[in-house]
Amino acid sequence: MEDAATTLAPSDSLTAAGTISFTDADLSDTHTASFVAAASNTTALGTFSLDPVSEAVNAANGSVQWHYALNNAAAQYLAEGQSVAESFVVTVNDGHGSTATQTVTVTITGTNDAASITSGNQSGAVVEDAPATPSPSDSLSASGTISFNDVDLSDGHTASFAAAASNTTTLGTFSLDPVSEAANAANGSVQWHYALNNAAAQYLDEGQSVAETFLVTVNDGHGSIATQSVTITLTGTNDAPVAVADTNSGSEDTTITGTVATNDSDVDDGDIDVLLEQVGREAVPQGVQRDALVDLRHLGGAVDGSRRRVEFISSFIDPKMRDQRKPPDPSASPCRRQAQVEETRRVLRVCDAADRAIDNQLSRSSGGALPRK
Repeated sequence: MEDAATTLAPSDSLTAAGTISFTDADLSDTHTASFVAAASNTTALGTFSLDPVSEAVNAANGSVQWHYALNNAAAQYLAEGQSVAESFVVTVNDGHGSTATQTVTVTITGTNDAASITSGNQSGAVVEDAPATPSPSDSLSASGTISFNDVDLSDGHTASFAAAASNTTTLGTFSLDPVSEAANAANGSVQWHYALNNAAAQYLDEGQSVAETFLVTVNDGHGSIATQSVTITLTGTNDAPVAVADTNSGSEDTTITGTVATNDSDVDDGDIDVLLEQVGREAVPQGVQRDALVDLRHLGGAVDGSRRRVEFISSFIDPKMRDQRKPPDPSASPCRRQAQVEETRRVLRVCDAADRAIDNQLSRSSGGALPRK
């Protein structure tokens, strides 16, 4: 029995022995014994041997003991319950031309050997919005190969997986191909795949990452399993904010109020800045400084829970003073610097933390026009 020292049955052994008895009426004959392996043998997994013939002087009866010792290393390819037989033909010779033969058959039975993973740590990376990202290596999918070894050559293997209990997200789909292994081969492999659900990953901010781990199990069908974890890192990219047009109206010489930005959004869970530039060619109203900051307020959280800072900047450009206009403030954010050079539009500029912006044209309805000079 293969691996007899570690099997459950106490009768299992790596060796076998027996006795062949014979008789010869010629009491003075001296007998010898020899053997050959049977021509039908397909394996040679052990060593067969004979002891010297045992017989008393002037006795009609004698015997010869045989032994078989299994080469355990050579038998490792046998799967659990798989067996092969080796036969040996023993010949007793009386030294005067008379022989007698006896066949000894030894059955060698395999036990289960554990499958083992031979590939290294498995990991992959996917990036939100790939391949529209700057890096050509970014992808919405990842794949790899888990290799394994099982010395039981006749075992057929299957593979399965489970998501790790530590996972906090389910942003994609993990799958396995069928196991690939040749007949009577010790080595096999299984390929894994991960496909990111890009829509589900939109909430990830630029550089924000989460990891999802999957445990892949290779089973030999006889109680032995080998496990390998696969870890996928999902990285977010910056998403542009979305500005929704706001409207209000009022009569000349009245205060027009309204709420801006509570209906604007950014799918990334960060903050957004909203910069309102009211620019045009009206004369500067009395008492208002050119490029003056007329209002700065913090609006409360919107329905998606994100925080917003809203900045209203009113720039009134006198055509007569156009050539004297100050250059943009270099210390301002890129979003605000761009607004400072606008002269002919009224726009609602929505910027996120990465200074990506979306402009929305504003319109104004009033009962009269600003006075001209």
